[in-house]
Amino acid sequence: MRVILTTGLFMLAACGVPEAQAPDDQAPSEETPQAPEQVEGLTEPAVTMTADPPPPYTYWAPEGTEVRNHPSNPNVWIAFGEGRNAIYYFGDACRAAAKQAWIGRARSDLPAPPTGAEWRVFETGQSVLQDLQLDRLNIEIDPQTQQVVSVSCG
Repeated sequence: MRVILTTGLFMLAACGVPEAQAPDDQAPSEETPQAPEQVEGLTEPAVTMTADPPPPYTYWAPEGTEVRNHPSNPNVWIAFGEGRNAIYYFGDACRAAAKQAWIGRARSDLPAPPTGAEWRVFETGQSVLQDLQLDRLNIEIDPQTQQVVSVSCG
């Protein structure tokens, strides 16, 4: 099983279980979240948006997918595409949207994590714990090129 952390998103893509939920002790709030600070220059993939409310960002959704709300929590979004695993998006608590410019940069060029921040840096194909921590920044590195291939929360 491989965790897929594609342009922005990842969130449990390898599970392939479209109805999976976050553990109760870490479930995102069903209250209406405050609008995130907008980030200029994010790639907007061509997706079909049927989610209401829509996610704050779509950089995590692969081209050609349909973005819907989770059936039991409107503040969790799922990108569905024929022939692919569902990709979940739990928001931007770790501020991954503001760090999308890191994609393509060398691992050695990454800044040090700020004091108190939790970052998980791992290489594609490396086993990672499937726990969900919405404020943790996940940085996936290509093992061959040592370049950042995705930045996401979880």
